[in-house]
Parts: sequence; C-alpha cells; structure tokens
Amino acid sequence: MLTKSSTRVTVSVENTRVTVAGRAYSRPHVIVAGPRELRLVLDSSSGVRLEASFADLPQVEALDKDVIKIIGREARFQVDSVRPAEALREFEGYVELESDKMTFKFEVDESGSVAIIAPNLGRIRGSAAEIEVSGAPAALNMITLPFITGVLHVSGRARAQIRMRDGRIYVKITGAR
Repeated sequence: MLTKSSTRVTVSVENTRVTVAGRAYSRPHVIVAGPRELRLVLDSSSGVRLEASFADLPQVEALDKDVIKIIGREARFQVDSVRPAEALREFEGYVELESDKMTFKFEVDESGSVAIIAPNLGRIRGSAAEIEVSGAPAALNMITLPFITGVLHVSGRARAQIRMRDGRIYVKITGAR
C-alpha cells in the first residue's frame, strides 16, 4: 500500500503483489533501487514481504509481464558479487561487517530453509530472515515465483549487524558515519 506524507512514499510487495501509488501489479520479478529505508522478510510459510520507503514518488516501469522496476530519484541499480567486507568484528550474539560496498544474496530452498549469503560469512541458514536497511543506498533484485531468490546490494559506507535468534536470521544495515 502507498502512503504519502510530506516526506515519505511507501511501496509494498507481498509475494507477487506489488503496490505503488495506489496501483497494484502482479509481478514475480521485482527490482527496487534508491529507497530511504527497506525491510524485507523471508519466510518459507508466508513467502516474501517488502516495505520500501522513498523520499519522493519513485519511477515505476513494468518491463514485461514478469518484471517491474521501482526506482527512486537519482538511484542507480547496481549489483556486485559477494566479496569480502573490509572489516569483520565478532561480538557476543552478533557479527558486524563494515565496507563501502556489500552484497547479500538470499534464497528459500525446496525444504523451506531460508539462506542468506553474506560477505566474509558465507551461507547462513535459518527458518526465516529479516533484513532492514536505513541510511545507506540500496538496490534489490528479487524473484518471488516459482521460487524465492534475490540479491541486495548496499553501496556507500555501511555497517551490517547479523545475528541469529530462535532459528531466525536478522540483518540490520545502516549507513556508517
């Protein structure tokens, strides 16, 4: 659902249903670039839920019957391979990565297991995953049907905290100052 205040436009995706500016689309392949904030939830039972907020109304381009691009002003869609982060720190209960560019891949396999492939850490498996991005330029490319897979690329100096709790993976990415 789209909500607009003086400073925010929200785009939502639930599996193949994409809602932007009051218009609903049904697309299994979604590309999102340039949101202010992004929250992605992956769960084998409920599928994919995405909330992305933009400073202004994003440009929406339905490329064909399967693909929709949602691009914020001055945003660039860029995806890089998963490569090592510049800094890796381990704390009690979580790991922190820091780099100028980070790429996270994700998938839900046939068994219902959710996997996040993170820089320096490799494949992390859980029953579900939640990824939040704020304060760092992000681009997301995901397919939700017939299977769930995708890539989240964060550019600009950013810090990612990755933790496991009750079998769920939590990734919180913020712009580093």
